[in-house]
Amino acid sequence: MFIEKLKLFYLRWKYRNAPPEIILQKTLENADKTIDALENAWLHRPDDLPLEAQKQLQDTIEQAKELRRQIQESFRKNKS
Repeated sequence: MFIEKLKLFYLRWKYRNAPPEIILQKTLENADKTIDALENAWLHRPDDLPLEAQKQLQDTIEQAKELRRQIQESFRKNKS
């Protein structure tokens, strides 16, 4: 948990003066990595999980994809 907070702080500092396009690009890259990791977990070992955990993992993947879509739409609206 501490490492994640430290990484987030570093990224905020690193991109503090970056244009919104760069920030969006980095955010979407991280979202893609998260979605890929969740999908890989689902594809490689779905039967090792109980049914409830399988459903929760599928829901999490769908939520991540929806959040990524919302980020893109929000940026498009703000850019227009």
